Amino acid sequence: MTPTPATPAFDEAPLVARAKAGDAAALSELVSKYERKIFRLAKNITRQDEDAEDVLQDAFLKAYEHLDRF
Repeated sequence: MTPTPATPAFDEAPLVARAKAGDAAALSELVSKYERKIFRLAKNITRQDEDAEDVLQDAFLKAYEHLDRF
């Protein structure tokens, strides 16, 4: 079996820069990229879909509020 090359890491820096400049599409792309991972983590912790959704919303709201520090 031959090894496959690693998938290049996702570089979110350009998206963050665009989101900081007010680009809603860039922010939406960042949310789309990470929402499933954050939801799964929150679901593992809370064991409730509704609570995990609240955690997800809070996480993205805080990220948006502090985007200038990203």
